[in-house]
Amino acid sequence: MVADGVGGGTGGAEASAAALEAAMRYVNESTAVYYGARADEAEFTQLLQAAAMRAHEAVRARRAALGAQGTVATTLTLYIG
Repeated sequence: MVADGVGGGTGGAEASAAALEAAMRYVNESTAVYYGARADEAEFTQLLQAAAMRAHEAVRARRAALGAQGTVATTLTLYIG
């Protein structure tokens, strides 16, 4: 999992941290579901997409909590192989 903050400033660092924290929590939950034989590949893909959306929501919440002006953004790459 990689998150690289956009903009090179505090906003990017905060965004990447928030995204990683949220995605890790969700992926941990999803992996338990997958390896528990409850989920098939399609469902697991949906769970990863949901993790990305939770990460997006976490970045937006972090921006609001900081009262940040300007860019608070990050990239996020999830790979489970």
